[in-house]
Amino acid sequence: MRLMEARTIRAWHSIRLTDAEVDVLRQGGIYPSSLDTIRSRFAAQAAAGAFSQEVADRLFADKQ
Repeated sequence: MRLMEARTIRAWHSIRLTDAEVDVLRQGGIYPSSLDTIRSRFAAQAAAGAFSQEVADRLFADKQ
């Protein structure tokens, strides 16, 4: 419980997935979210031009 009090928990609803993210899930299956997978999602969005790497880094920093 202490960890839960110290961390922000965010969830993604499936309708918020990009087409590329849906393709990844179709190829690799559904998996539990982790800091590594979240970081990968932000990096992929930055690479796709959805937002800058600076924004991706800030979003990730907010998760830790």
